[in-house]
Amino acid sequence: MVVRVKIKVIVENNLSIECAVLVNASAETEIPIIALSPQEASKINLWPLENREVVVEELTSEAIGYLVPRRVKVQLLSEKNTVLSEASAYVLVKPGGCPCFIFW
Repeated sequence: MVVRVKIKVIVENNLSIECAVLVNASAETEIPIIALSPQEASKINLWPLENREVVVEELTSEAIGYLVPRRVKVQLLSEKNTVLSEASAYVLVKPGGCPCFIFW
């Protein structure tokens, strides 16, 4: 089942972005993974990955990208921007103009 939710992604220096993502519950991971486009990832200094360690992962047949090897804070937001839940997650930078999505 896929559901669209609003989240806030926060990196360690308190840079953040808000975006609507698709949650894909059929692609489970031990730690949540947020897939962002390079444009979204660059807003919080996670892209480009110059001089950073990078792992290229194939999570599913449709999720190939660059896994940033440090976690970010992810907040699930209500329609009124109230924080409903919070978790730690990895970011997968997915070139190709992908919509943002999350494996949970």
